[in-house]
Amino acid sequence: MALTPETVWRAADELDAEGARPTLSAVRKRLGLGSFTTIQEAMVQWKARREQAAAAPQEPPPPDLAERATALAGDIWGLARAAADATLASERQQMAAERETWRAELAEAIEGADVLAADNERLAGELADLRGQRDRMTAELALEKRRAGDSEERASAAAVSERAALDRAAHAEGQIAALEKQLARRKPAPKAPDGKTA
Repeated sequence: MALTPETVWRAADELDAEGARPTLSAVRKRLGLGSFTTIQEAMVQWKARREQAAAAPQEPPPPDLAERATALAGDIWGLARAAADATLASERQQMAAERETWRAELAEAIEGADVLAADNERLAGELADLRGQRDRMTAELALEKRRAGDSEERASAAAVSERAALDRAAHAEGQIAALEKQLARRKPAPKAPDGKTA
């Protein structure tokens, strides 16, 4: 195979594109053949062509092309800005709507908590009243027991009173238990350190 200058130039271009220095040895190694004299002559031409290409003056674009390119860039920039502004406005509206929703939900939660607190206070008052009734009935029962011990004659009446007092006390205990359960269900869950309900 005959070694042509074009073959040498192609090998030198490949080495240069790879970032390697296209020396005579590197080009010969890439080609795998050829004398150093033949390769050197082709490399002199290759270097001269590269210097000529680098020294060639760059012709500026025509003025009307530059103006049209500037106008087109301005139009593209304007469209991009308009699209960005529209997206930003839409996102702001969405954020404002979400903020209003959160405020309404928070107000509703606060109102619900106030109602629950009032209910708890009312139930606590009812529970205190029932406990007072139970204590009074217990005292009455103790008094009836003492009276029953005083006289055999009054034993029968005392037994009836005692039964009634026990029934009332049992009824009061049932009401207390029901109210205590209701209060336990209404107690708000403990808050975690981050403010969320545990």
